[in-house]
Amino acid sequence: LGKRVRARKMERASSGSRYYDHPAVSLVVVPPFRSSGVKRLLAELRLTGADELIVSGDGSRSSNEKEWIRHLVRRNDFVIRSNCASDEMLAERALCLARGAIVCVVHGDETPPDSEGWLKRAVMLFDAYPHMAVLGGVLGHSAPSDWCVDPASRIPFVFASAVISGPIFYRQSAFVELRGFSPV
Repeated sequence: LGKRVRARKMERASSGSRYYDHPAVSLVVVPPFRSSGVKRLLAELRLTGADELIVSGDGSRSSNEKEWIRHLVRRNDFVIRSNCASDEMLAERALCLARGAIVCVVHGDETPPDSEGWLKRAVMLFDAYPHMAVLGGVLGHSAPSDWCVDPASRIPFVFASAVISGPIFYRQSAFVELRGFSPV
């Protein structure tokens, strides 16, 4: 076993992949088990170009957990397994681990937007609005007439007091400053 582990580490070290101590964007998947398959969701998330991927699960639906572990082989890939059954607590724990300046939480049953640029557009909005702490995803419930368009990026969005649909983006510095988003 030791020889196999050392060989795998040497192979990974020579692969050219690198560890990002301060990634620009972290992706968090909670809970990670989705009926359409791990490979498909992982491929969709890899298209974003995010530097860090964290999968956080409660271990209760372990049918796909081993598959996630098998495919998360990059240096900034992490798996969190918790006995907690609350999606909010799983996300909170993953946010504590995440190192990205912006962290995007995707629920395992959500389908990320079709476009590869959805994550880049979110980062552009965070750059344009430095006091914004949370940004909701593409499944918003407001009418397009309520939306405004960012003048620089031309990205349509709406300011809201609550976000209920994903993917949901968080500014990590706001999360740290508030010591988490949990009401407890």
